[in-house]
Amino acid sequence: MSVSVIDLTSAVSNTLPIANGGTNRTTVPAYFHGYVPSDTGSIISGVTNAPITAVTIDTASGFNTSTYTYTVQPGYAGYYQITVKGRCRNFSNNQSSNVNQYYGYMIKNGSGTWAFESDTITNQLYWTGSYCITGIAQLAVGDTIRNAASFAGSGFGFRGVDTSLTLIQLYGV
Repeated sequence: MSVSVIDLTSAVSNTLPIANGGTNRTTVPAYFHGYVPSDTGSIISGVTNAPITAVTIDTASGFNTSTYTYTVQPGYAGYYQITVKGRCRNFSNNQSSNVNQYYGYMIKNGSGTWAFESDTITNQLYWTGSYCITGIAQLAVGDTIRNAASFAGSGFGFRGVDTSLTLIQLYGV
């Protein structure tokens, strides 16, 4: 029995077609996870981006820690599973800080794509509320995603570690 050796540097292309069990990709799919590293204090005023500065993984180098925004890079357009999670609390230590409404947002290209809403939470000292939004979206090169929240009240901010953004590229286009 003869054993053949295939030179993988010249005899095989760097893309395995879908028909042969591959992904038809030459790059690793995009995967990102980042989070707010510590409590922020009372920073939420209007729609406020979660200050995500701790990055666990970013295979496509798409996240900007100055703007807290993920941007789809060239070669990474496709379908993504996106999850935004947030935990917010009343940092004002004021029991009379009423929350008439609070919202968590997954924002695509500057406008609220998906939102979570909760109504009427009153007189809660050290109140803490959470949101989690998960969806699948087709993203093009240059599309942006961010995690944000807003409150009808004052003294609220993000809880550290519990507030995050995750993107997983499911399939390229």
